[in-house]
Amino acid sequence: EYYLQQLETNKKLWESMGIEAYRITQKFMCYCGGSANTFYEVYFVNNSIVHAINTETSERKDPEKAINLLSVSELFKKTEEALLKGHTILQLSFDKKYGFITKVSVDPAASKADEEWAYEMKDLTPIKIR
Repeated sequence: EYYLQQLETNKKLWESMGIEAYRITQKFMCYCGGSANTFYEVYFVNNSIVHAINTETSERKDPEKAINLLSVSELFKKTEEALLKGHTILQLSFDKKYGFITKVSVDPAASKADEEWAYEMKDLTPIKIR
């Protein structure tokens, strides 16, 4: 209940900003290999990835294959779904200025090992597109 209230309050703050395009640095963390556990600088326009770059190697990521890179709105939705399914929230924090999730860590099944997933988002910069 507490986390759902926090999520709703910060989601409203984010939506009130009316940001259509932005750059954000994010990392998806899991026990799944691949592009996980690496920071990407990601450019979004209307919740769609237009550009993603690995911050360590400067390698570009094909937006079509960037399935674990989420927009701010998508991460709100994924986190809310996890809460409604009764998953354990290990950590949840928000950006004070914009309201986006800065860190979320979820354990879908406490009885199973290595099912946890997490996101870290930082350095959001709105981009003017008009």
